[in-house]
This record gives sequence, structure tokens and C-alpha cells, in this order.
Amino acid sequence: MRFKIVNLTSAGLVLILLLALLSGCAPAATAAPTLMHATPTHLATPGDLFQSDGGGEPRSPGYWLLWNSCAVDNRSAVATANGGRTAGYVILDDLLIDPGLTLADLPVETCQQGVDLLSRRDLDGQERSSDAAYQLAQSLLAAQLNLFVGSETCPAAEQAVLAGHLLLSALNFNGKGDYRGALSDGNRQETADILVGQLEAYNNGSLCR
Repeated sequence: MRFKIVNLTSAGLVLILLLALLSGCAPAATAAPTLMHATPTHLATPGDLFQSDGGGEPRSPGYWLLWNSCAVDNRSAVATANGGRTAGYVILDDLLIDPGLTLADLPVETCQQGVDLLSRRDLDGQERSSDAAYQLAQSLLAAQLNLFVGSETCPAAEQAVLAGHLLLSALNFNGKGDYRGALSDGNRQETADILVGQLEAYNNGSLCR
């Protein structure tokens, strides 16, 4: 899933956000298109790994910080031992390869890049937890990973994802540096805060209910 991003004014971003909020009222949950083909016959930890037939609860950034090949205490060996992606044991690395992932104009190409952004760090490894651009990048990255594996979704979630891309594009987000100054322009900080809240609700399984 790749997005072609266009630049919008702050007013345009707010309009998109309002549309997302309106559609978030009592949304109907639907299953995203299935990305995998095989269904695992057993799970290493019951209820922990995604099954490949789509649907089910979205997962938090913390989930993806475990199921990859490069984070401390990662569980890639567990996924490999159980047959890997072809058996339905999908980790972050798999999705960075296929279908591939971008945050606005920033391609996320390596496991370490994904782990840094999911940890609210910049691509130089510096802590950025107080910067709403990195908060948005974290929640948006997790949301896209959830959609890629076929988690349940709804219009509010999909519009929040699109609006998140648009805001990061307007900030010229490249995963490095500080964006708090850029966020002070117009309604960007408020928009970022609301989008982070929506995407976190999606990743925690409550937005599409």
C-alpha cells in the first residue's frame, strides 16, 4: 500500500480530519483485503500472532516491536521455526519487503528504521517522544502494518491513515530532526494530536467498534 501525497494547507488538513471524525461515529468494521494465503495450523503463543486469513484485532506498536528481526528480544526465530510468512507467521521485515511501506514521502526500508520509528526515535536513533510528528509516525506505521495483514478496519481508520500521510507530507517529514517548530504553524499541532489519538484507538482495537 503506497500513497501518492499532495501538499495541503492547514485548512485542508482540518477538513480531512473533520470528515474522518464524522465517519468515525458508529463505524461498521470490515475485514481488509487478505494479504496472505496459508492459514497456520497452530500458533506459538495462542492469540499472539496474526493468522493469514485476515480480520481480527489490530495490534499496538509494541507488538511490531517484538515481531521483527532486529529489536532487542525480537521473536523472528519463533516465526521462522513455525514456517515464517508462508505459514502465516508475519513479521515487520516481511511487510517492509512486500508490499513495502512509506510514511508520506519517506520510504521505510529496513527493520532498524521501522523499529526506530515505532519507538518514537528518529532515524539517527535519537529519542523524539515529545515531538508529535514522531508520535504520528509511530501510530501511522503500526496502523499500516495492521492493515497490510488484514486486520479489521473501517472508514474512520482508513481516513485517519490518509490524513496522517498528508500531515507528515506537509511537515516534509524525513525521519530526522525536530518538527515542533513546523507543527506550530496553523492547526498542525492540534491536527497531529487528534490523528494520533484516532490511530492509537485503531491500533488498540477500539476505533472500529
